[in-house]
Amino acid sequence: MSSEKTEKTDKIKITLESANLVYTWKWNITNELCSICRCELQEECIECQAEINCAASGCHIAWGCCGHAFHQHCIFRWLKRQQKCPLDMSEWSTEKIT
Repeated sequence: MSSEKTEKTDKIKITLESANLVYTWKWNITNELCSICRCELQEECIECQAEINCAASGCHIAWGCCGHAFHQHCIFRWLKRQQKCPLDMSEWSTEKIT
């Protein structure tokens, strides 16, 4: 006696007439907050939110050689006081700005 099952699948044709696409994005890092201003890195820093010293190009992210990332305005303001990373206190060196 055979216990084979035969499944019948009916295929339905669907035509998409229009679509509204929605997407989100975020930086590919483990810490998604700027540790200086405590805002999310994909959002503007507090200076840009208040439109102080903020260029039309937007709020950039400064990456240190230590691997930590901060809003560019936040880390530059921090570096006026001391030249160390706020998280690990290693000597700050900017690797890239995105």
